[in-house]
Amino acid sequence: MKAISIKEPWASLIRAKRKPYETRTWATKYRGKLLLCCSKKPFSRISGLAFAIVDLVDIREMTKEDEALAMCDIYPNAKVWVFENITIIPTFHVKGKLRLFEVDYDGFIEFKTAKNKIMISKNSIISIEDTRIEFRGVM
Repeated sequence: MKAISIKEPWASLIRAKRKPYETRTWATKYRGKLLLCCSKKPFSRISGLAFAIVDLVDIREMTKEDEALAMCDIYPNAKVWVFENITIIPTFHVKGKLRLFEVDYDGFIEFKTAKNKIMISKNSIISIEDTRIEFRGVM
């Protein structure tokens, strides 16, 4: 799956679904599913982790009107990457790279209990009511 690294605090703002626009000084012809990964620096609780999947639906020149949704001021050569359908996923470690890069990602299994929605990805470790459950390998 195509992936991109995003620095804090922008990664957390996207994860909170408050920032549907990302900015870069470069564009790509790629459109489709994109795995979002948080850069290791500056450190946060999601540093070095993949945290969401989005639909990259458009990339265009940034305008003054984009500042609110991009959560930054316009700057020279800024391009707006428009994200839709921000889906939070179970986090897993990713070695980030510059530009778009490939990550082996098989998705996750989602199931519901009476009180919770639980999502589990390959190699996840989760805790439910003080019980540790580890999933290893292909599901």
